[in-house]
Amino acid sequence: MPQFDIPRFLAGRFFALLKRLEPDSVLDVGCGRGRLLRQCVDAGIAVHGVEPSSDTVTELTAGGLECSAAAAESLPFDDGSFDWVTMRHISHHLADERPALAEAFRVCRSGVLVAEPWLDLSIASQRVARRFDAWLEEQNRRVGHIHRVPLSAGDFLAALPDGVEVDSVLEQVLILQDRPSDWLRSEAEQFLGDIDAAGKEELESIEAAAAADGLTYNGTSILRLRLVNPQSAKASSSTPRPSTP
Repeated sequence: MPQFDIPRFLAGRFFALLKRLEPDSVLDVGCGRGRLLRQCVDAGIAVHGVEPSSDTVTELTAGGLECSAAAAESLPFDDGSFDWVTMRHISHHLADERPALAEAFRVCRSGVLVAEPWLDLSIASQRVARRFDAWLEEQNRRVGHIHRVPLSAGDFLAALPDGVEVDSVLEQVLILQDRPSDWLRSEAEQFLGDIDAAGKEELESIEAAAAADGLTYNGTSILRLRLVNPQSAKASSSTPRPSTP
């Protein structure tokens, strides 16, 4: 029997919350392979994506989607160009979330919808998952990638730009799906040829913990940040920007 597709379900939950906001237009920052772009198009919502990879942008635009190559920290749009801005599961891949969040609020009119991976650490199998995630994060950093601990709602609220006031609503969704021991080893496989003794020892310890307590994935934490005073997000912006494509 095939496993329930958790990533697809959680992405669908994010879109359902976005759709409930009845956005006139959406900018998806870090649009990846374009899942949210396609969901918006199918729902008749005007949407534009931003992705740093020019190859990905070329592929998406060839498929009929609107997308620009740009960094989250420097969006090539005028102030208030979009009704809502979305940032789903990208903030922990940024060196600093504050510049990206400031840009998101600069170009939005109504607010920003963010999401990050989430684990419930009151559950033993989720604590094992957090240990394994921390191990993967460390290995990714060792090869030069930015991979931080996922941000909490408090992290986002603390990173709000000066003068920006929001009405915030948090929703956390968790689906516990057991992962077998061979899954853990397969996820770690790409790093096994280049880990130090400490990394190998920690991985073996995690495998032992998974055998005892299980290892479950996963969840998402979705935070709606609706502007209380839309003009407050634009007051500090004075740099001319090109118009929305």
